Formats: sequence, C-alpha cells, structure tokens
Amino acid sequence: MSVSLYFEKEYNWTGLLVEANPMDYEKGLEKNRKGLYVNTCLGVQSSPHTAFLDFSPKIKGTEWTSMAGLSDSKTSSGIQMQCLPLYSLIQAAGNPTVNLLILDIEGAELAVLKTVPWDKVDIQVMTVETDLVGDTGISGGSQETIRNFIISQGYRMFRHKHNTNFMTGKDNNDLFVREDIVKLWNIQQLIL
Repeated sequence: MSVSLYFEKEYNWTGLLVEANPMDYEKGLEKNRKGLYVNTCLGVQSSPHTAFLDFSPKIKGTEWTSMAGLSDSKTSSGIQMQCLPLYSLIQAAGNPTVNLLILDIEGAELAVLKTVPWDKVDIQVMTVETDLVGDTGISGGSQETIRNFIISQGYRMFRHKHNTNFMTGKDNNDLFVREDIVKLWNIQQLIL
C-alpha cells in the first residue's frame, strides 16, 4: 500500500520514509527500502512529543474507519507513540531538496504542515491527502482549510483525476507545486 515504492522501483527514488504503524513498518523492512526508514509518527507540535496512534479511527459522519492515524484522545484500539516534527526529520536527513513529499497520515496533515518553518525547507512538489482533515482522530481544520494553508505557503494546487474517496465522497488527494517550479517548467495544467 505504499505510494513511494513505485517511484523507488521504477525510477530509483530515494528519500525519507516515515511509518507510524509498527506492523506496517515491519512489512516495509521486508521490502528492503532504499531510503532512510523510521518508525515514528510525524509530530503535530514543533518539538518531539508523544501522541496516541489509533489503529481504526472513525471517519466523522460516516460508518467507515480509516487506516491508523493520530488521535486527540486515547482509544482502546491504539498505542502511545513518540512523534518527531517533519522539519526535524528533514534536518536529520541533511535538509535536502525534497522533490516530492507524499503526505498521507489520515487527517493529521494540516497539524503536521503547520509545524514546518517554510522559509527553511526546499519542498518542490507535494501530494497531500486532504479529505480526512478534521474528520478523523485529530480535530481542527477541513479540506478547504488545508488547501488554503498550503497555497498560502507559495504553492499552486492541481487536482488528481479519478480521485474520489468512496468513504467521504470528497477528492482524496491534492497535488501542490511550488510557484517557482510552476514558472520554471511553465506548468499550465497538470492532472495525474
């Protein structure tokens, strides 16, 4: 279920892989991933902290549960975890240019992105799961809020095609390209 594994196998991609779910992390180890691979959750605070990882968070307003994700409160179906800020992990990797950030963390995306000091990172393109923001374990925000936040950091949003999440009825992921990259490559329309 890894989006990045395709890039790694087909295009020799390397990078930083962060997997919070210990069971999925173990499965990833069996794949001999090429990138730096850490078993932690991305922090929703700007310094290391602990948070609760719920293995079956309910999607608000539906009968569905999502994959494991951070939760504001302890539930019977999860564990306490050490979380590290995304910026700290990027720094530990040498603060490289991030050509593609794939952020799919079941509703905590906005909280994680708000911890990033945007003037200190070089993230060119992001695909971000936006439909669960505010609808799973981490409260606050909405799909519109996260889209507006990322755009306010200097990115342009592009839509993925065939992208509706049947559980939420919303577009699942959005693609964001930093404005200088849009201009450099003269990107007019981009639909994946």
